[in-house]
Amino acid sequence: MTLRGVACLPRVELGSVVAPRHAGRYARPNNIDSPFPGRGGQACDPPLPCLRRAVHSGSRGVLGHRNPVGACLPRRAFAPILPFAGIMKGLLALATQIWSAFATDGAYTVLYTVADGMFCFLPIVLAITASRKFKLSEFTGLAIGLALVYPTMVSLTGGEIIGSVDLGFFGTFQWYATFFGIPIMMPASGYTSSVIPVILMVWFGSVVEHWAKKWMPASVKMLFTPLLTMTATIVLGYFIIGPVATLITNILSSIFMIVFNLPVVGGILGCTLVGAFWMCLVIFGFHWSLIPLCIVNLTTIGYDFILSGTIGHSFALGAIVFAMYLKNKDENFRGIALPAAISAFFFGITEPAIYGVALPNKKAFVLACCCSAVCGAIMGIFSTYAYMSGGLGVFSWFSSTTSTRACSATA
Repeated sequence: MTLRGVACLPRVELGSVVAPRHAGRYARPNNIDSPFPGRGGQACDPPLPCLRRAVHSGSRGVLGHRNPVGACLPRRAFAPILPFAGIMKGLLALATQIWSAFATDGAYTVLYTVADGMFCFLPIVLAITASRKFKLSEFTGLAIGLALVYPTMVSLTGGEIIGSVDLGFFGTFQWYATFFGIPIMMPASGYTSSVIPVILMVWFGSVVEHWAKKWMPASVKMLFTPLLTMTATIVLGYFIIGPVATLITNILSSIFMIVFNLPVVGGILGCTLVGAFWMCLVIFGFHWSLIPLCIVNLTTIGYDFILSGTIGHSFALGAIVFAMYLKNKDENFRGIALPAAISAFFFGITEPAIYGVALPNKKAFVLACCCSAVCGAIMGIFSTYAYMSGGLGVFSWFSSTTSTRACSATA
């Protein structure tokens, strides 16, 4: 029988995948990791073209292709690392609270490297998974991710300012280096631990690569296609993403300042908005629009009313993820959700819960933001202030208290 005749065979259902009846030979046993999370016995890379097309077109998995950001987030082999890295960071924070001298010990540095290394270089991992999503060469995507977190570029923002321009409401733009006279602007923290910039750059790189392959001669395609793709993507990425991120950060900072300065309701409304959108700001890296305001408040008036609006987001997210853990019976998912919930609720390390559980599930993420908004409103109603930028999770209780001061911005 020829392969062409296989397409005419009766079909049976394999989960959500429609496949020829003989595809059972290629099914994975339940105890082997499947490309379709939460389902056992799914087809595994069959050699038949008709079945391969059915597999790729019929399955959405846990992440689903309807969520483009979630589809670029790694889930199987990578996601379990995030919760345990978060717990490690929480334990180190607890250790420094109990024994302050431990923070200056070399053991702390080594252990913190174990915990924070994955978060710091998250764009590299996302570059690989996003390359698979957008059908870009994985090594080209890897090179884009590496360029985003290259130490020399990351350290630029710690150098001497060589130019700046004040645009009023749109904030001040500063740059530390130029590219043939064109200012290179970057966020204050660079692109380490970021999510959206690398996904956008990999998507753009896939467009450039597919375009180049259409007209470039085969004799030079292997050499010059990656060269053109990487150069155009990385250079334009730094020129476009940096200024846009700086502009949005400045606008958000100005908006929050206006809101917190509103009479009577400014504190309540401001804390509600901070609580509602804090996790979104963290994902995009725009939470740095509020951090400078918090530092100024702590150093000038001794307390801050912006940080208090963020206290509840880790508890809200941890509770949502724990509820998903109780409801979901898939052992692989439960193995990821429980450590992520512990990391978020007790230690305030929310990245594992956001990227591993909540963000791929849009409903869970929206619910967590709504609950965080309620917590922020409560903080604003009771005029809760933070007197230090210290612990996260349950440890944030020690750095905040209620007060009768009027909640108005002084920064």
